[in-house]
Amino acid sequence: PTLTLQGFVTDDHTGDILIGATLLEETSGEGTNTEVTGQYRLELPPGTHRFLVQSVGYQPKLVEVELWDAGTLDLTLSREPIDLKEVVVEATGAEERVRSTQMGVEKLGLKTIQKLPAFLGEVDIVKSLLLLPGVSTVGEGSAGFNVRGGTVDQNLIMQDGAFLFNASHVLGFFSLFNPDMVESVTLYKASLPARFGGRLASALDVRIKDGNYQRWKVKGGVGLVSSRLTVDGPLRQGSTSLLFGGRSSYSNWVLRQVNEPDVRKSSAFFYDLNAKLTHRWGNNAKITASGYWSHDRFRFSDQFAFRYRTGAANLSYSRFFGEKLSTTLNAVFSDYDSELEDLEGSDAFRVLTGARYFKLAPQVFWNPVKNHAVNAGLEAVLYRIRPGTLQVDTANSNTIPRRLEPENGRELSAYLSDTWNLSPRLSLEFGLRATLFQNLGPATVYTYEQGQPRSEESLLDSLHFGSGAVISTYHSLEPRLSLKVQLNPVSSVKAGFHRSAQFINQVSNTASVTPVDVWLLSNRHILPQRAVNFSLGYYRLFEGGNWESTLELYYRRIENVIEYKDLAELLANDHLETELLQGEGRSYGVEFSLKRRVGRWNGWLGYTWSRSLRRVEGSTPEETINRGKWFPANFDKPHDLSLVLSYQVSRRLNISANFTYSTGRPITAPVGRFSSSNVINIPVFSERNQQRVPDYHRLDLSLTLDPGHKKGKKWRSSFTLSVYNLYARRNAYSVFFTQAPFARPMARRLAVLGTAFPALTYNFQWQ
Repeated sequence: PTLTLQGFVTDDHTGDILIGATLLEETSGEGTNTEVTGQYRLELPPGTHRFLVQSVGYQPKLVEVELWDAGTLDLTLSREPIDLKEVVVEATGAEERVRSTQMGVEKLGLKTIQKLPAFLGEVDIVKSLLLLPGVSTVGEGSAGFNVRGGTVDQNLIMQDGAFLFNASHVLGFFSLFNPDMVESVTLYKASLPARFGGRLASALDVRIKDGNYQRWKVKGGVGLVSSRLTVDGPLRQGSTSLLFGGRSSYSNWVLRQVNEPDVRKSSAFFYDLNAKLTHRWGNNAKITASGYWSHDRFRFSDQFAFRYRTGAANLSYSRFFGEKLSTTLNAVFSDYDSELEDLEGSDAFRVLTGARYFKLAPQVFWNPVKNHAVNAGLEAVLYRIRPGTLQVDTANSNTIPRRLEPENGRELSAYLSDTWNLSPRLSLEFGLRATLFQNLGPATVYTYEQGQPRSEESLLDSLHFGSGAVISTYHSLEPRLSLKVQLNPVSSVKAGFHRSAQFINQVSNTASVTPVDVWLLSNRHILPQRAVNFSLGYYRLFEGGNWESTLELYYRRIENVIEYKDLAELLANDHLETELLQGEGRSYGVEFSLKRRVGRWNGWLGYTWSRSLRRVEGSTPEETINRGKWFPANFDKPHDLSLVLSYQVSRRLNISANFTYSTGRPITAPVGRFSSSNVINIPVFSERNQQRVPDYHRLDLSLTLDPGHKKGKKWRSSFTLSVYNLYARRNAYSVFFTQAPFARPMARRLAVLGTAFPALTYNFQWQ
């Protein structure tokens, strides 16, 4: 017979829960990790047991327990003043990478992120993801990221269970996440667990920490273009905590230093606010209310301006019932709206777009027997999309104002998964997710002539649906499977498979998404995107876990991938389906990483070889791209290399550097010219995405000086000096072409950040 031992692992000074702390029983080798709630659970035979309890940045503790009945044991760990053996990338131990059933999971260590060189000194969680194998972007200043050949909108980006429509500030230069408030960052890029759905490529799960239950703390930083401040502490000691933080930028003074009139007349500004109130009843129940609000404003001279806002509210309740059962219930509301303003000319206009949703998600965690961990849940999501309102501000504008009908939809999902440890060497995680999606009225649906390209010329009729009427219905059955075979204590092989479907898409015909890109629900004309994903990996530890290597292969096939007609008009278009095409996609590649986890020198090397291809073969030439042949996606970059190094010079001084290289992204460019009548030098363009911009490479450097760690000192501070793009390479974001009269087209390089950017940040903490 076995007995259940469970409890929480917390910081002995702040009372914060420790996620990913490891407990290892010395005799049997049985072990576990604390979950996102900070709780652990072990099944052990009666008797005396000795545990080694560890967590990154904390002193290990050896605990001896006499276990004669099931019970609860809460554990605390003490911080280490300096830990030269800390894990660089992940918050869990090296053995977890080999023993875990899941593959393609990256857990970013926040201490490491904060030491990495950052653009203008602003620590950026999303930009740190780009240093991982399989994660890339189309270029500097681009919003979002691409994972294993997926588009930006195919990533499920969540903060405390609320998924975000836009995860960037200032058109992609900074991310929405305040690093001082984040508890954990986990990226799933291989076989997704069954609890994640609605996206094809990956899931980024960002968790905001609870406020301190024991004492008040203040933490912040002051940089050249932005500052941040976080305050947290107990409203009722031991049971109720409050966490509040915000960031704001003041970057206009930088723009005014640029020797370019249009840039000097431009402006960029953002702020964001986080708040989290938590109350817990002992170790059995907790309720949390959190909110997030952000606002961005960008103006380029007198030509155009962007404004966009994100708001989210989350109410969560979790409870433990006995030793083997726990439940959570999440209710989320989120609203995103954006605005594009054309400021000049006789056609000046303003376009408003937006999206909102409400989500209700109960789930259950159940450990029926020692070797099984069951997770089940439901999700209900209601969408309301505002595809566009075109407004005119001046009487002289030639633009005709109009307002598109909102789109409505509901998505209902149920899922079940089980992690089954068949033996010490073999484990299996299998799951199933079932989803029903319905596009709802009120709406007007247009019909087009069969056999003809969809266009306003082939429009036949329109159908009107009343409020709540079902316009179209789609189903999705999504099996998930992960298998681990542990070859020996230091190596394992894993395989994964999952199907997924996506019913909401971001429509953009530019290489980089913008804040006003339209979100579109699946309907009668736009079918859901569906993907099948396969992955295989080998994991190996060296020198007692000091070094870790991984090799992963993947293949993804996508149905109904969205592409665009040439010169597509997307803004405030009430016949948007006439500008869109759907085809098939495939992506495949191999990822390699080598990490050194301990010592004064640590860091990692990541390399990815990959391809991301598309094919659109319609029934007419107008609905076919590149004559039906496969062509590279906008973000297809076959070679991608990242090298990250960190050196702890002394207890007070750390130096970090990262180098990145990637193949240039595809573009469509002129390949010839011809003359007609009295018009000469007419350019002839290649087929779509058949040329490439020059390859990309960049070196960043940072130096962090800590005045020291004196025990009992309430005020602590540090300075970080960083240089982004150290050797000032003018990396091409794109190549465009200009043509003077009677001359051939000339290629011009657009470099968004074509110089070195030094920054100095002062960080402080009081507790």
